[in-house]
Amino acid sequence: MRATLPDAGPDATLETLRDFASFPDHTSVVHEVQVVEDALGTFSSWNVEFRGGLLLWTQRDSIDWASRTVSFEQTEGDFEQFNGSWQVHPEGDATCIEFTAHFDFGMPSLSAVIDPLAQVALRDAIHAVLRGMFGDSLILHELSPVPAGL
Repeated sequence: MRATLPDAGPDATLETLRDFASFPDHTSVVHEVQVVEDALGTFSSWNVEFRGGLLLWTQRDSIDWASRTVSFEQTEGDFEQFNGSWQVHPEGDATCIEFTAHFDFGMPSLSAVIDPLAQVALRDAIHAVLRGMFGDSLILHELSPVPAGL
């Protein structure tokens, strides 16, 4: 998933994006995010609405300021596997935001049904968060059809 933010600096944009605890302020789908920093690193615990239920997971979050990337990987939770990244880079006078995620619910027999629904739900939640954070000047680049694993 890709978005462009005109007239914005990449460092400030990345600083805003890495504030996972603020995500519930921008979409009702994200109920709660708790961020904890300890000797082992930075972890965020998520409570997110999905198809009338809740998905719960904790992820390890790593930031690389040199590459302007925030990477995440589930350490425990409802997914069999969930990881991805936010990457920010300058694009002329604008800033490009790229979000990637890979997930596996661990239910191969249902993946043909659940995965497309999860991809759309994730895309819609990310769009809502980005709109809430950056406003109407944000340009969302639609990907159609939704690629596997976003």
